[in-house]
Amino acid sequence: MEAVKINLLNSPYTGSIEYQTHIQTYGWEGQWASNGQLSGTEGKSKRLEAIRIRLTGELSEKLDVYYRVHCQRIGWMGWAKNGEEAGSSGFSYRLEGIEILLLPKGARAFSDETAYVSKDAQTEPADWDVAEIKTNLEKAESSVNIPIELKSVPSGANSQSVQCYYTWKNNTTGEEGVVGNALLGASISWTPLVSGDYTISMTATDVRQREVKKEISIKINHGMINRGDAFFTAHMGLSSQAPNNSIPAFKLAGQAGFDSIEADVMETKDGVFVASHDDNLSNICAVNVNISDLTYKELQDYNKYHISYGSNVGKYSYEELRIPTLEEYLDVCMTYGCIPQLDIKYLKSNESLTQLYKILSDYGVQGRAIITSFDNLYLQTLRNMDSGIKLTYGVNSTQYVDVNWLKTNNVGVSVEYSKLLESKIYFDSDIDVNVYTVNDKKAAGILLEYGVDSITTNQILWDGVSL
Repeated sequence: MEAVKINLLNSPYTGSIEYQTHIQTYGWEGQWASNGQLSGTEGKSKRLEAIRIRLTGELSEKLDVYYRVHCQRIGWMGWAKNGEEAGSSGFSYRLEGIEILLLPKGARAFSDETAYVSKDAQTEPADWDVAEIKTNLEKAESSVNIPIELKSVPSGANSQSVQCYYTWKNNTTGEEGVVGNALLGASISWTPLVSGDYTISMTATDVRQREVKKEISIKINHGMINRGDAFFTAHMGLSSQAPNNSIPAFKLAGQAGFDSIEADVMETKDGVFVASHDDNLSNICAVNVNISDLTYKELQDYNKYHISYGSNVGKYSYEELRIPTLEEYLDVCMTYGCIPQLDIKYLKSNESLTQLYKILSDYGVQGRAIITSFDNLYLQTLRNMDSGIKLTYGVNSTQYVDVNWLKTNNVGVSVEYSKLLESKIYFDSDIDVNVYTVNDKKAAGILLEYGVDSITTNQILWDGVSL
């Protein structure tokens, strides 16, 4: 509200109605306006912050003029009368509404709620306080989608018109939001939709804009994770229980009931596909040699080239820890009914892609298998080869991905889960999204609440299964 005009129509008495406004940065106008004149400004973007209204002549002898204002951040304030101030000064709060009553002289009195506040009055001590924020919880812990009642408990003599403004922050995800407003002593309901460790903040403010702040912490849990809550992929097999990309890890993933088993694909010197995350075997077999420089026969010398690092590596024989072939991996997937998911790391040529696709076709899984790569050229070649094969583009960051290319070529995305939570870029993009590598149940719960339904993990994340 930047200006106001007030007029009396068909008055039986002589006299006029006069009004004076308090304008942003200008203060009170020097002159009173009357009978439909403009009070305020036009075209200067200066808000009205307060008003005085009075009657003159016979009107002032016969009638009282009462008025109250709706003030930004305060709401409806108390009633003023006969030239008293209504509104605020010093806070830059705009007037958002005015209610005016003409009543017979001395006919009634309204409540003594404050009609006008000035920033200068903030220095006066408040005669109220907030003892605590209470909830309906037995302890400071609850679950998603369950309403929580919040109530600030007053102390002190005069707290009837104190407004409490509640906000929340999920310290786990960094998200923030507003619960709402309630009078001090009244309850307000809040329903958390995402799990995490929350801070609930409350600012109590009286009509003089004196404040009291309180906070409480509440832990919100996801609850049980069920086997059917997502499409679960075992990352390089069940690598929390056996070494990465090993036959034992693939078998354990099948026994645990994973939907899919992921394996990384490399190619030997003579064109045999094997499961290994790295070309160089230093961090896998403790031998400084590249798979691409070895023939398959050389690599199968498991006394020399066996997996030497990883979970429970000492439980297995050298033969069990040999570098598996693609066919051995596919045999495990077929045995346990798991969808093969191949992460193509290094291939020598496009002919190698053709040969890889042929192996999948020979096993009859080209329509079920998922092919992932961080190299979109591999994916584009496969899409040109088969319009129906399921492809997923692996990304470390969400900043430089060509979403249009993904949609045009019907390619999903597999993204590191913390990057997805930071950007949320794919949540409404009509793109299939997988997240990796989620090994924490709290993080898994948050992702499920956001609607992510494909999770790659080293762990068994769902409840009720143990190996």
